[in-house]
Order: sequence, then structure tokens, then C-alpha cells
Amino acid sequence: DDDGFGEIYREGFLSIMEGDPAYWDGISDYDQRFVEMNALAYFLILAPEKLRGMTGDEGLSRLAGWLCTINSHEVSRCNWVFFRILVNAALRRLGLPYSDERLRKDLEFIDSCYLGSGWYVDGRSDQKDYYIAFAMHFYGLLYAYAAGDADGEYSEKFIGRATLFAGDYMHWFSSTGEGVPYGRSLTYRFAQVAFFSALAVFGRSDIPAGVLKGIINRNLRYWAESDMRQPDGILSVGYFYPNLTMAERYNAPGSPYWALKAFLILALDDDAEYWRAEEEELPLTDGNHVIREAELTISHAGGSVTLFPSAIYNTNTLGHFTEKYAKFAYSTLFGFSVSHSGETLREAAPDSTLSFIIDEMVMTRRRSDSFRVERDTVTSSWHIGTHIRVETTIRILGERHIRTHRIESDIDTYAYDAGFAVPSFGAERDVGDYYAIVRSGGLLSSVRSTFGEGRAELIEADPNTNLLFRNTLIPAIAYRIREGVNDIVTIFEGRRL
Repeated sequence: DDDGFGEIYREGFLSIMEGDPAYWDGISDYDQRFVEMNALAYFLILAPEKLRGMTGDEGLSRLAGWLCTINSHEVSRCNWVFFRILVNAALRRLGLPYSDERLRKDLEFIDSCYLGSGWYVDGRSDQKDYYIAFAMHFYGLLYAYAAGDADGEYSEKFIGRATLFAGDYMHWFSSTGEGVPYGRSLTYRFAQVAFFSALAVFGRSDIPAGVLKGIINRNLRYWAESDMRQPDGILSVGYFYPNLTMAERYNAPGSPYWALKAFLILALDDDAEYWRAEEEELPLTDGNHVIREAELTISHAGGSVTLFPSAIYNTNTLGHFTEKYAKFAYSTLFGFSVSHSGETLREAAPDSTLSFIIDEMVMTRRRSDSFRVERDTVTSSWHIGTHIRVETTIRILGERHIRTHRIESDIDTYAYDAGFAVPSFGAERDVGDYYAIVRSGGLLSSVRSTFGEGRAELIEADPNTNLLFRNTLIPAIAYRIREGVNDIVTIFEGRRL
């Protein structure tokens, strides 16, 4: 309130009392305003008296009536169902009219998304990404708080599932705070740790308060040191720096502010153990961790995290889904790159992929036809059009991994097995016949061919393709692929210097 934000919100809420049609009228199925209804439900659950103080009883009643219109419309069958759940939970909590029938059916839908071991799938999509943490579990814990004894069954379910999930989800974070860049909606940034805030406020967990505090604080410090702000101080669309290339089509100027979910931790009482606790390190050792429900393996080595996915995701491509889900490796140190086009290697920026040149276009793995995820290996079968079929096995060895590809091709072409992208400014380059090493920005990325007709190259990627670095070099081995069966083997290393 001291900064004037209270008055801004008060004027917004008063607009509904006065029947302002500019925003409040014309609700329809799948309306974007259901997202804002969810935020208002959040406010009603956590601070109803503050909201009542802004609007008065009459204004609150009108606001509740507007919120209740969500029950007359369809919402997207994904985490959006939680928007309607939380609206009804907030109204029920305050003794205001709500739809118990809608609430029951929506909770049953969320139940149908549960896979086991703490993991959900986000509706009809196939990918398992940050939405499981900062949407499905975050909203589930908020519902458990809002419902309390009014729905003990689902409250216990959501808290229990979140407790299971926490043990896996810790593996997504490095010892220095970074969450591994992977999947969609990465412009939400420190929403990565919103789950841990919700767990600390609403959940029950065996994780010590100091460990939770360490995960949250290290992540917030990491983002505080980034270039995520625009010149006016507003959060930008992008990741480590402003970058519209990596955005999804649903991103808007306000989208990055979903990051503020992380500040739910401020709802803790002043005398909570969390505030007294000293930050603790992640209770994880170097090694590999399989998450079968998420169909991926995560490797911890040298304080960093590398995620090896199975390249399974839905067909609703909202922006660069191939790059966000189908690369061979995703790293807290190196991030990943998205393409400007597939016309040249520079524009494709094909880090951590095997790229084929077909009809003068750069083509990579889009999805796996089949896969197998184990502790030390990830295997996938995939294809490029009707010409090329590939069996890829990745052997994970700490800060190194080995890719073995068996390629059945109907044509002669070239393939580029590429490593991690590193900053190009001030880079030291060491390129031989069968190896390439780049040292830059305190990082090392290298590739080495051990089998196949290969030669080393450095790809100078287009600017603003990588999520962490504005300009990058990508070491790669270019292989001659001949019609028939081709076997190639490449060793990759990525680490701090």
C-alpha cells in the first residue's frame, strides 16, 4: 500500500461495482480472463479481509458473482481446471455462492491426471515439465489450505502427493541455485521454486526448513544477478536476458510476473521455523537419478545439473517445442538454444542435437517413436521424414556423455552431432581433425569423434538463440552419412573451468 499498489487494485475492484464493461463483461468459453480469476481467487483465499477492505461487502458480493460465471463456461482441460477449482474453493470458504457440482467434477479430472510417485501430467499433454511443480502441485496445496476440513479427502491427497514429488523435484536444481532450463513457460523464471514456497507454507514434508530455504534463496539470488529486466525495471519476456525468440505464442508483457508465485513464502508467520533456519545445501550427491513418471534421467556432477529427456511431448506446438523438449541434453550451465530458422546451421543453432541436412534444410529429432530410460543410459528411436531412421543411445558419465547413433539412411547426406553452446565473446578455440574444444566464460564445451567419418567444426550461432548467452559457439562433429547403415560415436563434455 505504501507504494500506491493498494490504490491501483482498489480502483480495479471498484470498476466491477460500477459495472465497467471494458474488462468484466463478455466472458466466453476458454476465456483468458479465467487466468485472472485464478489470481483473484488466490487473493480471496489468502487475504479475504484485505480484499473486503478495498471493495466493501457490496463490492465483494459483486466480485464473487463475476467469479462464479466461470462455472457457466468451459476451461481448457489442463492446469486451467484448477482455476475453476480455486474460484469455487475461495467462494465456499467465504460462505458465498459456488458450484459444488463443478467443483467435484473438476477435482475428479485432476485426479485422472495423476500418474503416481507424486507426478501428474498436465491434462492431455504428454510432457512433464515445470507445470507439474508451479501449477499442478502449487494449486493443489493452495486448495488443501482453502478446503481444510471441508474436503479432507482431497486436502490429504494433494499434500501427500506434493510430499512425494519434492524428493524428485530437488534434483532439477544445481548447488548454486539454477533450475535446469527445460520445457515451456521458462519466462516465468523463479516460479521454478514456487512449489517449495507452497510446500513450506501449506504442506508437510520431511525436508528440513533450512534445505527449503536454501533452494528458494539460491534460486532467487541467481535470478537477481541475471539481465532479466528491461531498462525501465519491468521483467522482460525471455530467460536470462530479454529474448522474444524463445517465447511461446501465449506470452504477453505481464506473463513474466507469474514468477511472483515464489513469494508465497512471505505468507509464513513471522515466528515460523523457516525464518529462523540457516540455509542448507542440497542433500544430493553426484550421480544419476531416474524419474520414470517424467520419462527422463537427471545427472548431478560438479555442482551442475544435466537433464536427459525422452523427447515425448504433445503436438500443441506453442513455440519451439522441438528445441524445448527434444534435444539430447539440457544443462544448468549451458542452457539450450532455439532456432531462428532451419535454413542454415547458424540460424538453426542445433546445440545438443544430431542434425541432418536434407534438401538444404537443417532437420533434427522432433519426437521419439520409442524410448527407454535407465539410470546410466537413455535410448530412443526416431526418424527424419521417410529417409532416415535413427537409434540413439546416450551413456551418462558425470560431466561427460557418449552418444552412439545407428543411422539407416535412404540417401547420402551430412549429420552434425553437436555439443553445448558457450559464449563466443573472448572464447578460446582448439579444433583438430576429430575434436573441438571451446573455453569461454568460465565454461568448457568439447566434442570428440571416436567412430565414423567425422570432422570437427565450430558453429557460430545467430545472436539471441541461446537462453543464457546472447552470442554462442557450438562445437560439433560433421559426419558423412551414406545410403545404408551408418554407425557414429561422439563424446561430449560440459563443465566449469
